[in-house]
Amino acid sequence: MSTYAYIRVSTDQQQLSIEAQRERLQAYCDFRNLHLDDIFADPDVSGSKPILSRPAGSRLCETVKKGDDVIAVKLDRCFRDAADGINTLFWWQDQGVTLHLADSSAIADTRTAAGFLTIAIQLVVGQYERMATSERTSQAMRSAQSNGKRMSKLLPYGFEEDTESEFDQEVGMYERIRENPAEQTTLKDMQTLSEEGLGYQAVANKLNEHGYNQRNGKPWSRQMVWGIIARKK
Repeated sequence: MSTYAYIRVSTDQQQLSIEAQRERLQAYCDFRNLHLDDIFADPDVSGSKPILSRPAGSRLCETVKKGDDVIAVKLDRCFRDAADGINTLFWWQDQGVTLHLADSSAIADTRTAAGFLTIAIQLVVGQYERMATSERTSQAMRSAQSNGKRMSKLLPYGFEEDTESEFDQEVGMYERIRENPAEQTTLKDMQTLSEEGLGYQAVANKLNEHGYNQRNGKPWSRQMVWGIIARKK
């Protein structure tokens, strides 16, 4: 029976450095009287990848066997989302592998049904919080855009700079946008064609036949039509 630690560090989360995670994991092992046999570390790896798609994560999953323990600082170091986490928990449970969380306020491991439930709930709650944050951000951006507030230098199709608004010298752009009449006409025709049942490529073909071009003068493509229609839904 062996004890392994898993560490992941993404480039935008250096507050949980490899060394900081090593120290927390070793302290946990000392507290639980566990001998740490090896550490699997994924430096500069995005949390958007499932654990099996990470170099060290996949090696860890190939290495563990019945009776082994896996320790991580937090769940978001291990798993991409709730599905990735829960599937891995069940897989490890079938193999007789126990997961421990070093940063939990109470002892949290999957040795018991209660511990398994606690970690599974944490995974689901974490997924909910990420989704809720994303929804709030999207709603705030849509509200700001509907009021003409500019969110970035990139102008969405159908809009142009409002040169009568204040110019922000620091970021080098006007603070508000306004509708571009010609592009709004194209958007309306695009939406009408889509509602008539035409596919994205057929919509692009119709726009090109009628002389509509993209802002850069290029003909419309299936991908560009899809991006705009999907954005407006």
